[in-house]
Amino acid sequence: MTRKTYDIPVVLTSFAYNKEYFAEMDGMIEGIREHHPDWTIVVGRGPVSELGEGSLEVEWPGGKTNWVLPVSLNIGEDREKNWSRICLMKAWWIAQVWHNLGELAQPGIRRVLWLDADARLGGPIDIELEPDDEVLAGPWHYDSKNPEYDGIRCGIVLFQGRKSGKVETILDAWSDECLRQIEDLPISNLPWLYGDGEVLRELLRHEPGGPGSYTMLRLEHNRYCGHLTKYGAARPGTLVIHWLMSANFWRSEQDEDGHLPWPPPEDYRRRIAAESGFPAQIEHGDGVTKPQ
Repeated sequence: MTRKTYDIPVVLTSFAYNKEYFAEMDGMIEGIREHHPDWTIVVGRGPVSELGEGSLEVEWPGGKTNWVLPVSLNIGEDREKNWSRICLMKAWWIAQVWHNLGELAQPGIRRVLWLDADARLGGPIDIELEPDDEVLAGPWHYDSKNPEYDGIRCGIVLFQGRKSGKVETILDAWSDECLRQIEDLPISNLPWLYGDGEVLRELLRHEPGGPGSYTMLRLEHNRYCGHLTKYGAARPGTLVIHWLMSANFWRSEQDEDGHLPWPPPEDYRRRIAAESGFPAQIEHGDGVTKPQ
């Protein structure tokens, strides 16, 4: 019998790399605790000063420890490449949570859900699945102009299965390939920043589902991956709103467009997440900014 994720134990995980993301993740965690008070939360913050690049302090209900990326992160002067490398850490992080803490919520089954630090919820996450099956779930993007861009998006992604099962095999393969690409970042001509989602999308093209394999749940993109622009323009009807802090990496450091200051106020973001539309104006500080 299928169940929804708000009715079953889940390990919710995310990490914030660099201090500007810490407050982002704190706001996301607040929403998780509001809508999913019984979920187990495992998060990371990094880098740890004494351990250097690629290190994260891991926090879960049982305590704290440190994990260190097994390859050099190679942070340099190129902001876009730095962003891509940090994104590619995600697969390794989820695999570490899966192998080390994946049964915290429910012994015998690993159900790990990643949520980006800048995501905000309009309500409980309601992914419907068979709770004992091997399942991979994520928002699915369909591009009418370029089908090559079709595939999973990883702002929210759920892995469910058992030790040595098919989903674990996919997760480990994703992690291994992302680690390889951190050391040898590919050249990308995509119209967006290259990251972990592109690696998983390519991997899944060669891992079709089938009997005795795993179930691929293609979640409604606009519902679970409701992107906002850097100015705050939102699609209506979203459950999980991603505020795309990554958009900052496209902007010049001298950009003074005067639209929506970053970060948007947390109470504003929570209000937007609870609504199914977008207000005519944004209240910010002492003034009002119109989204464009």
